[in-house]
Amino acid sequence: MISTIQSIQFLRQVGGTFNRPIESICRDDSGLEVYYLKYFRTGNEIEGLVAEVVCHFLARKMNLLTPDISYVEIGDHPIPDEFVHPEHLSTGKVVFGSKKAEKVDELTKLEFIFSKHEFNRLEYPIHLLRVGLFDLWIGNNDRTEDNYNLFLTRGKKQKIVVFDHFEAFNKITESSFRDVNTFIEIYEKGFLGSKYAYEMLGWVSKDDLNREVDEFVRNIQGLDIPEEIGKIEETFPDSWDIGAEVTDYIVRYLSSEDRLNNVLEEVNNYIKYLPEK
Repeated sequence: MISTIQSIQFLRQVGGTFNRPIESICRDDSGLEVYYLKYFRTGNEIEGLVAEVVCHFLARKMNLLTPDISYVEIGDHPIPDEFVHPEHLSTGKVVFGSKKAEKVDELTKLEFIFSKHEFNRLEYPIHLLRVGLFDLWIGNNDRTEDNYNLFLTRGKKQKIVVFDHFEAFNKITESSFRDVNTFIEIYEKGFLGSKYAYEMLGWVSKDDLNREVDEFVRNIQGLDIPEEIGKIEETFPDSWDIGAEVTDYIVRYLSSEDRLNNVLEEVNNYIKYLPEK
């Protein structure tokens, strides 16, 4: 379901983010490939890596594109002197790796122009709503216009690629694992509240948007969530030492009818009042 590979060289530490991911050359079944590694510095940060793994598979269940992932065992190789907190990158430590996506460009608000031409370049514009629905369902408020965490594939027609779900499940690293937060914020936080989503979805017919919501709900209802999470749990490295309360919380979060009903109510209102172009 997910392989374990090994790093053979660290290239750089990516600044500007909480995680400080490592761009690294790794050896996988295809040969030498570049992966972005996320690692844990404290015990509760392992839950963020769990969220990355779980949301990777959930995104694909929702037919969203997302980079391939692996568990990465840190190899016996030097750590560049400029790296911050190198003590968290010890040889043999198993971390999360996301394979570098090829022939894509990261979406940023500084580079994007809102126009019908750019809208028409999207192969599946309706997937913009799907991304928003997905984020609301998994409790990810981290995809904003300041940090879209989206790639667009290059070419005449562009596809949307999602990544970075470390803060899913209402910031799982800060969770007590007791109560599931059912409150939904659609305009102040998250992707649908961004100008990009709001402007671009104005070119999609409301009938198509409503059909997308119905299809998304059917996809969720077709999932056996405890079984799906159980399969993913079996892949976790033993060294991560994930307690049962973590996966139990994720199952309860994804299965919450109150959360899903609130998501649907907010999204239906969002569509209702979305200005058509």
